[in-house]
Amino acid sequence: MAKTVLVIEEGTASIRAVVFSSLDEKASVTVPAGADPKASFEKVFEALRPRFRSFSAVIVSLPPSLIRMGVINVPITDKRKLDATLAFEAKDLFAGDTEDLIFEGLPLGEGRALVAATALAAVKARVAALRALGVEPSWIGASLFSKAVILNKLTNGRAALVDGVSITASADGRPVFFKTLKDAGDLKMALFA
Repeated sequence: MAKTVLVIEEGTASIRAVVFSSLDEKASVTVPAGADPKASFEKVFEALRPRFRSFSAVIVSLPPSLIRMGVINVPITDKRKLDATLAFEAKDLFAGDTEDLIFEGLPLGEGRALVAATALAAVKARVAALRALGVEPSWIGASLFSKAVILNKLTNGRAALVDGVSITASADGRPVFFKTLKDAGDLKMALFA
């Protein structure tokens, strides 16, 4: 049976939702973004429900305005180990109380890692909004990290995704390569990497 994955990407002015089934795009819808995540998500599901009743996974990319990013020096290359230590390692990177933040990291090599942080309250609000609509989210976080999650939900093993602005490769559900694309030359360079 084909996996059907709903990807909801929240932006500042709009929310784009795309339904994938075995890496083929099956449907997409764009709705205006609002201050209330539940009202915005309701519009997405109203547009999709005539064709889709359920999803194997629901992945939500938070709006960029809710994500803070930075780079830390840390000699950890394993993503799972990195994620387990981020609250401690990144405490000096973000002003304020880091206990109210959720962290995700991406090893960059050479003893450095990219760290994304978002408020726990923002994630809880989206979980509550989706559950109120009868949907259990599989993952909520920064768009940069969602691509490896999407690949993991749709494939087994190794896969790559080119979305027009970046190329992402994953192995066993973990991101192993990410590069933004400015033009066709960048894509050629990424494919040879």
